[in-house]
Amino acid sequence: MIRREVAWRILSMEFTTGNKNYVQNTGTTSSDVNGNQYQNDEYGVNYVITPFGARVNRVYVCGQLESFTPTDSPNAEQYTGIITDLTGSISFKTSNFSKIIDSDRIDEMKDTSGREVIVAIIGKYQLEPSTIISGNSGIDVAQSQSNVYQQYIKVETVKIVDRSMYNRWLLETYYDLIARIDFMSENLKTINKLDGFVTNKLDKKINGKIVYFSDSFREYRDLLNEQYLMNVKERLQNDVKSYFSSIRDRVNEQLTASVKVRIKELTSNGKSEIPRDVLRKEVDISDDKFSTILDVLNKNGEILITKNGLKYIGDVSSNK
Repeated sequence: MIRREVAWRILSMEFTTGNKNYVQNTGTTSSDVNGNQYQNDEYGVNYVITPFGARVNRVYVCGQLESFTPTDSPNAEQYTGIITDLTGSISFKTSNFSKIIDSDRIDEMKDTSGREVIVAIIGKYQLEPSTIISGNSGIDVAQSQSNVYQQYIKVETVKIVDRSMYNRWLLETYYDLIARIDFMSENLKTINKLDGFVTNKLDKKINGKIVYFSDSFREYRDLLNEQYLMNVKERLQNDVKSYFSSIRDRVNEQLTASVKVRIKELTSNGKSEIPRDVLRKEVDISDDKFSTILDVLNKNGEILITKNGLKYIGDVSSNK
């Protein structure tokens, strides 16, 4: 019995750069018409090899739902969709979707206008040669392009999740990828000294999963170099830092606004001033953040910090 593969957390930028198939044979043999035995790949496990050491059969991805539409199918209810994470987009397909998720959730996914829908998906990593349509005496002919691929997920499970779940997934997936990039970068010099000979002794288990450096190097030899890996790492670090900085800024803005509103409420009953320690008991934030927020409001001219406490002045936007 074939063991079910563990799903890899994978970012879209790695998902879409994987374009090499790998079939791990299960030891099953068949015979041809002449009685010669051969390894039967029909029952083998299909993987996709990525440039960053992942040999992937199933994936776990998370992101904002950009589209989710039904497709024409006479046999089953089928849908296609696109989700985006910090690094790009991933396509997914599914059939018999009502067996995977409740019908009310399907309706929620169909209409994303004006609101954010984030989904977590587990499924098979599918890699198929894309096709082009060429005219032949007035007849359209589909031709396979062996060097151009369509990557998508064949959905097994899907859940609608919140932004905090996405943030946790993003950090875990980011740190895993950075660890693999660092490992590969450190071993590039070693593998280049082998003069083309690649050994699986260079592979390593990181965060519970094997980094298949030898497979990736063999398949992406023209791509993998120190500069490429460092460029990818730097771009990832900058994107993740910027993303979480923006979240922190929004949280701080919301906290600042809530403190200002509370000052206004506490001074609106005839009190022109409120003791600082009274306000401190009203808001559940750290002392350092509390002091910083008061300084910001004071500098903006929205409150006045006096010897005895705090006075509400007005909103900067309206000067009231």
